[in-house]
Amino acid sequence: IVRGPEFRYELSNPLNQRLAGDREMVGKTVQEVMPELEAAGTVALLRQVFETGEPYVAREYPVTMPATLDRPAQPIFMNGVLQPLRSGTGSVEGVMVFAYDVTDLVLSRDRVKDAEERTRLAMDAASIGTFDFDPQTGSVRCDERYRALFGLAGDVSVTADMLMEAISPEDQTRVQAAVTSALHPSSGGVFDIAYRIRGAAGGIERWSHMRGRTYFDDSQKPVRFVGTGIDITAQRRALDQLRFLAEVSTVLAESLDHRTTLHQVAQLAVPEVADACVVELITPQGLTERVAIAALDLEKKELLEAIRRRYPSALKEAFGVARVIETGQARFTPEIGEEMLKRMARDEGHLEMLRKLGLRSTILLPLVSRRRVIGVLSLIRMNSWARYTEDELEFVEEVARRAAVAIENAQLYEQAIEAVGIRDQFLSIASHELKTPLTSLTLQISTLSRLVATDKLSTTPKDKLAHRLAIMSKQADRLASLMEELLDVSRMSRSELVLNVRQTDLVALVGEALAAMAEEADRRGVTFGFDGTGKIEGLWDPDRLNQVVTNLLENALKYGPAGKPVIVKTHLVNDRAILRIQDEGPGIALEDRKRIFEQFERAASPNLGGLGLGLWIARKIVEAHGGEIYVEEGMGAGSCFVVALPLHHPTKNDRI
Repeated sequence: IVRGPEFRYELSNPLNQRLAGDREMVGKTVQEVMPELEAAGTVALLRQVFETGEPYVAREYPVTMPATLDRPAQPIFMNGVLQPLRSGTGSVEGVMVFAYDVTDLVLSRDRVKDAEERTRLAMDAASIGTFDFDPQTGSVRCDERYRALFGLAGDVSVTADMLMEAISPEDQTRVQAAVTSALHPSSGGVFDIAYRIRGAAGGIERWSHMRGRTYFDDSQKPVRFVGTGIDITAQRRALDQLRFLAEVSTVLAESLDHRTTLHQVAQLAVPEVADACVVELITPQGLTERVAIAALDLEKKELLEAIRRRYPSALKEAFGVARVIETGQARFTPEIGEEMLKRMARDEGHLEMLRKLGLRSTILLPLVSRRRVIGVLSLIRMNSWARYTEDELEFVEEVARRAAVAIENAQLYEQAIEAVGIRDQFLSIASHELKTPLTSLTLQISTLSRLVATDKLSTTPKDKLAHRLAIMSKQADRLASLMEELLDVSRMSRSELVLNVRQTDLVALVGEALAAMAEEADRRGVTFGFDGTGKIEGLWDPDRLNQVVTNLLENALKYGPAGKPVIVKTHLVNDRAILRIQDEGPGIALEDRKRIFEQFERAASPNLGGLGLGLWIARKIVEAHGGEIYVEEGMGAGSCFVVALPLHHPTKNDRI
């Protein structure tokens, strides 16, 4: 993130630091840190976004990584977004740059060209099978290598029908047309085609490349059709995989909406690497949510969704999704037969649906971000001759890795945008809250200064002066309280807030807090009812615990209506000290009861003021003591805040 027209760095994450050669960045301008970006046109792009307020999307943007002690300067390519950052008034005050390395994608195009050339050379040097077909009699003679291409034994008499039957059904029409054309004089007798053969053992499709020529007699009748064949499965697979990875990388680089991106990846996977593809992500609640599904056959897609609705957990157990999430390891099932289907099925209806689905082979891949599984990519073969092999694992794992990186980038972008929004909202709230006591202080100081200047201070009634000084003292206390909250947030973010625990009586502590707030309660017409006798002692930090109690009491006074009581109760439950503070205010909606304990969130109307930090700080303090704080349904109107603390918790000198 850069700020101002001079583009001064406000934030630079570790990857960006590495890109800049580990130079010191924050607080300096882009031109000071990386002058080479001026010549590359990057600064001009920043200026364009800053001046127009329009985002800029960069694709395959060339950047030179500066040289370091252990690395020479090197060119890379980046995709990303330059996003204008606006102030509360809507004016552009900076630019956020979000980018990631797509050098792999750019270079993969060159690798595809190299692979094509290697394929041509390999075909020239490989062991080639031969065939000799008599169009008049239909007889076929072929050597052992040619038979092996079609999965035929050496002692079997070969016919043209046998060879055609072994060709993948998807290619038979195309091959038949090529043969017919080669047997017609107008084609010159040329035969050159690549197609899939399913006759190999195990039902694994293989690619072959056939070349041949037809010889004609004087009457242009075909008399002999001879040619060669070669297995190009490895070369074809390498080319297809490189092309597919290039396509996937392009799709992943086009959008920062990870749901849209994953849907496109699933569509690309079918039929390139699967008959069906399902992508599931783990929700914050620990559940799995399907975000994308694609299938070659629409009926199979509908059946797959029907099974998931009727047997949601069963399908995940059958495929092993839960196991992949637990272990972070891919799950490869090369062959799914009838016996496995029976083991997978919950009942006869389930078994029948699985049979109709036609499961044949699956690969389940974990989507891993920062060493944490965030989802699963499932590739499924159904009713096809193709089966997954171990050779494909490395390739599909690379697809999953790139998808996970794209998800992580999208989530980081969303988090960055959200963080900027929260920061701007907080700055707006903080400036308003700090301005209120400052305005009051300024007014009182101005009045006193005027009395001094006009020599009227000595004649002003003492009660009026005392009143003005009381206002000033109260506003100064308010400023001090706001600043202390901000300092607490800063300390907690750096884990510098330390608990100093000692034997503390909760009942006495609450009593002291109530006494300290009695005057404010009287002013608001609120009475405190305290139900607490004896002692409840535990190992706690009394100063921080007083901070929690005071915050909750202040909220009860702020939101509770005048003339209504605030009931405070302390008691013991199973070696846990319980504090309840019940008011009769507007109450807190069920859906807001967790939200209000987050940073910059407020319990009720924002018009009542506050930084939205008090409850968050209270939660952090209580949790550091091993306890919990929450809102429960109050008796009648209002809300009831509950603090539960263990009497003994290893928190001595712990950092929050």
